[in-house]
Amino acid sequence: MAQKRKRIGQILKSMGLVTDDQINGALIEQRLGSTKKIAEILIERKIVTPFQVAQALMKQWEERVLTCEDNGIVIKSIQSLLGQSENIFELQHALVDIMHELENLKEDLDALYQVTSAIVTNKNLKH
Repeated sequence: MAQKRKRIGQILKSMGLVTDDQINGALIEQRLGSTKKIAEILIERKIVTPFQVAQALMKQWEERVLTCEDNGIVIKSIQSLLGQSENIFELQHALVDIMHELENLKEDLDALYQVTSAIVTNKNLKH
């Protein structure tokens, strides 16, 4: 029911901004103990810019919104299930999926806000 969201590295790669080797290098850095996100590592290495990451996050967010719109169909299905006690487990499962999608959407929006704030701060410092 719930779609798995694309990872930021996959989106940056689909945009032609990074290679598998560059993503793997950032993943290795994470595994060696870095607490930084893949995008932060790629920015530090000057492989991508904060603006490019913001574009990728927007793309990820757009995909998440489409997933939530798909869940609108699930919500309508839930409404039809409400009176049917034999489907209570199906209803519960659908609600859990929707909650996870909304949590992921919140994380995506928080990340997008942080990146755009950094871009605005950077522009303000240059002026």
